[in-house]
Parts: sequence; structure tokens; C-alpha cells
Amino acid sequence: MIAATRRYETVRVLDCTLRDGGYYTDWRFDDDVVDSYFSAVAGSRVDLVEVGYLAPGAGTDARSKVDRVEKFAALVSKCARECAFMLDAKAFDSSARSEKLLRNSLENRPSRELTTARIAVHFSKLDAIEPLTGIIADCGYRPVVNLMQIDGADEKALEHVTARLASCPQIKIVYIADSFGSMAPARVAAVVRKVREQTGAAVGFHAHENMGLALMNAIAAMDAGATWIDSTVYGMGRGAGNLCTEKICAVLEAGADACFDTVISAHFALLKSRYAWGESILYRIAARERIHPSYVQTLSQGRALDVPAALRQLLAVPAEARGSFDPRLLMDVCNAN
Repeated sequence: MIAATRRYETVRVLDCTLRDGGYYTDWRFDDDVVDSYFSAVAGSRVDLVEVGYLAPGAGTDARSKVDRVEKFAALVSKCARECAFMLDAKAFDSSARSEKLLRNSLENRPSRELTTARIAVHFSKLDAIEPLTGIIADCGYRPVVNLMQIDGADEKALEHVTARLASCPQIKIVYIADSFGSMAPARVAAVVRKVREQTGAAVGFHAHENMGLALMNAIAAMDAGATWIDSTVYGMGRGAGNLCTEKICAVLEAGADACFDTVISAHFALLKSRYAWGESILYRIAARERIHPSYVQTLSQGRALDVPAALRQLLAVPAEARGSFDPRLLMDVCNAN
């Protein structure tokens, strides 16, 4: 019998394997992987499943990256949990054209179980957050804000962020995203408390595994009052990957990781062997230097990895360009180093 850990009874788990893991598979997963994944989720401690990205106007046909929510229908129909999707705030510019495109992409919801729209937004770029969350709420979805690269915010910036979010009545959940995997537990706890106390919103935490601290950071977040935790099966996700769903489930309920044994052994162990996400010296240094994880991911794929050469190229990325991934810049850096 699975016994709940009372200390964390109010914590909810959001599994974002299909969305974050898509950075390795181009948001395409084989049917047997998807079916096995949803079977595991159905017997798990997971509360909410993020089925993918919404990219209005992108014309994409990937299963987990679509331009209209109705294209999530097949995934949502397979899921025995409430579902969410993510969209990038950069795709919305507050113009009438942008609003129309967004509203059209949100029409024809395939199921009432698709309840939540998560907005990925850099902590310093919240100018359009109120109209954006307003449109999402007006279309019948619960808006959730994911603050990207929050470890780069000093106290003054955090004050500005929390004041801005507190002024938006539609925002009930705010996520702190450790985008570079650079945060330590004390920093996580401090930011969670700040956001929770000054916005009144429920707080979530999205970990990355660059320094091997994903689980420790998630526990620190929960101890500081976070009630939403992101995770992915076997940690599959961009760059070094994320907090493992099976690990956080085991923390929350003794034995609750067992339902993932089959899908990991049959599918995700092979995927990890192919794509090689996980903690490494390159990801650890990228975290310390706050270099976007896609630089390391790109340097690590498609060739035998020469670690000293890759490190030299990684550190040659100019400081002002490290926060966002530029494939052309990386190519120039590699050619010069």
C-alpha cells in the first residue's frame, strides 16, 4: 500500500515530458512510447500533464508542437489526467493581429480536460503579461506564468516582477524556472518565498539537472511553500534534462515510482542512450556561467564529443549572447575555435 507523505500532501505534480522532451525528438514520439507513457501516468502521482507547445501561426505538424489547440486532440484523448500546454510570450506583441492569431489558435478546444495554458516569459519582459493572461482566461483556460531565467534577477528586479504579477488578477499560479540549472537550494527557497508572499499566487518550480541538484531544489521549493512541481519521465528534457517524475513521486508517496519502471526500461532508457541528456561537466559549467543549455546540447549531438574542444567553444560564446541560443553564432564560434 502506498502511504502519502503528509508533509507534502498539497503538492501537485505536473509532468511535462512530451513538451520538454520534445527538444530532443522535435516533438515527435512514436505511438508505442506515447501509449506506454500515458499508461504509466494513469497509475501515478502525476496530477497534470503538459501535452506540448502551442505555437500560433507556426504551421507545425509535430504531435506535441502545434499551431492550434484542436491538434492536441489525440494526445488529450489518451490522457487520464487534466492537461496543459505551453506557449511563448514572445509570440504575442499586443497588436490586434497578434491577438486574433492567438484567439484563433485557442478555439475549438478538443476537451474540457485541456484546462491550462502556461506562458513562458523572461522575468524582465512582462510588459504584455496582463493582456496575454486576460485573453487566455477569456478563452476559458487557466493562465499560469513561468518566469524564465529567474536566477538572473537581483532583489530590485524581483520586487518589480512580483509587483507586476500581483497586479494581474487572472494569475493564480506562478512558476519559477531554473532555466540554466544554476540555482542552489537556498536561492530556490528564497525566491519561492518572495514570489509567494508578494503575489499571493500559488508557486511552482521547474528544475533542471545541470548541477545534479534538481531533486534537492524541488524539495527546497516545497519546504518553502511551493505547491506545484514540474518533472519529466527519466528526466528527459532540454539540455541536461529535468527533475525525474519517478523521483519526485517517490518523495511524495512511498513506492509511487514503481509505475514508471516499465516505460523507462522499455523506452526512456533507450531514448537517454540516444540523446544523452543528464548532468555533465559541460552542463555544470554552462549553469555556472549562465549559458543557454541549447549551446551544450547542440555541441554534444551528432559527433564524437571532444570535451576540451567543446568547452573552449562554449566559453567563447560572448557574455552578452549567452542568455539565448543563436545557432549561427555557435557555428561562427566553432569555426573560429
